[in-house]
Amino acid sequence: MFRIPIVLVDNVQDDLDKLNQAFALSGLPCLPILYKEDPDNVTGVDHVVADTRHARIIALDINLKDAGGTLDAKILYVAIADVLEKLAPTGPYYLVFWSRHKNLPDEIVTLLERPESNISAPIGYGYLDKTDFLQADSADLREELLKLINEVCIFRLMLGWEQRTSHAASYTLSNLYQIAAAPHDNGWKMEETKKKLITLVTHIAHESVGHKNSKDSVNHAVERGLLPILEDKLLGMTSDKDSDSLNDEWGKCLETRGSRNY
Repeated sequence: MFRIPIVLVDNVQDDLDKLNQAFALSGLPCLPILYKEDPDNVTGVDHVVADTRHARIIALDINLKDAGGTLDAKILYVAIADVLEKLAPTGPYYLVFWSRHKNLPDEIVTLLERPESNISAPIGYGYLDKTDFLQADSADLREELLKLINEVCIFRLMLGWEQRTSHAASYTLSNLYQIAAAPHDNGWKMEETKKKLITLVTHIAHESVGHKNSKDSVNHAVERGLLPILEDKLLGMTSDKDSDSLNDEWGKCLETRGSRNY
């Protein structure tokens, strides 16, 4: 199951709340941000202090300023550009526009990608009709998002690798704690467990680079010691069936693999 870091931006609080609920019910928790049109709030999201550098999807309303009448991409893109300059991640991300108009996202992206732009480029973009998801049970938001992501195979596969690596780190920590945890035969014994965990990680540091080197550079020693455990967890996370499936997917995506002219 994907746990995709998602940022959701809308200028209508009620819509933002409903979309946030739809994401949550689809198993996709996100960071909801209310766009505020205020002279003191230049980008509309200046009030946001959250770190969005590692977001993988940014989903935003295409009409953040509620422009009336005929929607003009040249007007709409200004607010979107301000938001993305503030929030766009440093790594790969997919840009989702909430729009009923198929042509508008293309026109807006053409404006956003001009040479003078300071916006980190997305790896892909698409659009969804917001009204389909304002009722949490009216559509499968997860499936619609995955359809968009699946159009960019390298993004989908690297996102899966990022997720598995994160899970492997969590499993590694849990396993170390289980080894160190004191028996519960007479209370929790938290102090004893903490001491055993410290002893265990100290042993791992010594084994990785030696006693003297671990004393001089303890962080390096711990990292070096934990990496083989993490690798073992990562490689053991997928079943043979899943591994075969991933192998096929990587093969289709990396079409020039095995060639010197890749």
